[in-house]
Amino acid sequence: MTSARARRSRSAALGGLSHLVNFRGTDTLPALLLARKFYNCPMAGFSIPATEHSTMTMWGEKHEVDAYHRLLDLYECGTFSCVSDSYNVWDACEHIWGEQLREKVIHRSGTLVIRPDSGEPTTVVAKVLDILGSKFHYTVNDKGYKVLPNCVRVIQGDGISSESIGESSRY
Repeated sequence: MTSARARRSRSAALGGLSHLVNFRGTDTLPALLLARKFYNCPMAGFSIPATEHSTMTMWGEKHEVDAYHRLLDLYECGTFSCVSDSYNVWDACEHIWGEQLREKVIHRSGTLVIRPDSGEPTTVVAKVLDILGSKFHYTVNDKGYKVLPNCVRVIQGDGISSESIGESSRY
């Protein structure tokens, strides 16, 4: 009999490897190991630096801007992800990222991925995109979708489903 842990690991490996057929980004170690085993691929994917709530809240709410500023200094180039809802995601996007640190975000060599990690995804993602679009400006692609500049992106981690992705993409 296979344990629940082994089944979850196998499921993560298979699902993660399926993802890696089309994408390079992953945090799923079992998928990387499976790619190495079956496809002799030394490194099928990679991750990016990413914060979690504890790394942000340890600075305290009064020093949230200092925490974000430090991350921009630490990761001067490349992509990194910052959970930005530890206190007030709207304030973080509008006033901290969109005003106080805007020029630093625009002029760094890479992409800041802002992660609102709580709330109803369709509502939260749409509002975050609206705020960032007003602060960083966006273009409209050939399909009519608004596209943020390369310096800033949004990723939602919790509460995502096939339905919510469709709703969120209506931005």
